[in-house]
Amino acid sequence: RLALRRIHEPELARRMRDAIDDEAWLESQIAARVNVAVEKDLSDRTGRNAPSMQMPPVFAVAHLYLTSHDPKHPDRRGEIQDIHRRLMAGEATFEQLALLHSDDERSKKAGGVLGWCARGRMPEDFMAVVEKLGKGETSAPVETKLGWHVIRLLDKRPGRAAAMDEVENEMKVQLSVETRGSALRDLLEELRKRPDMQVVLNQDVIDSAGPP
Repeated sequence: RLALRRIHEPELARRMRDAIDDEAWLESQIAARVNVAVEKDLSDRTGRNAPSMQMPPVFAVAHLYLTSHDPKHPDRRGEIQDIHRRLMAGEATFEQLALLHSDDERSKKAGGVLGWCARGRMPEDFMAVVEKLGKGETSAPVETKLGWHVIRLLDKRPGRAAAMDEVENEMKVQLSVETRGSALRDLLEELRKRPDMQVVLNQDVIDSAGPP
């Protein structure tokens, strides 16, 4: 790729160093502005929103997963049904079957355990199944947009009112995202007006410094 673009490796390294320097400088210039704005609005916003903020129910979940996006295996229904039959017949444990068959490389070595999940952080069709299970129950084979699953609910915790420190952390993140864009725009406007230097704006770096 470098050869096609006629760029030598030292030149690529120089560009990378320049980009890192630019990003670090931008961050150093807007960090103080963001922090001031966050602290200024934090107490008012937490007081106004804390009573209404709720932590959602959370579920400890394990799953055995077969992907439906492998062109070599377009239909996994028969496979997942056979795995579920073996599980229900006691021929193997959930952990053993997950290790042997699951396509989720991250969880299979832990017996299929995904950890604590909540709606909004997992696919909706997956959570719809999880929320109907009782503690210790295992689902029948279920198909989602990702593939086929056998899901086991290990534990669950009900929704609750958020503690003040949780609200405060959430508000800090939200305020930081909201104020970052305006802080960056203010900085760029100041730089454009400075008569004592020539300023070259790298738009790619500027865009990457904004909130996602």
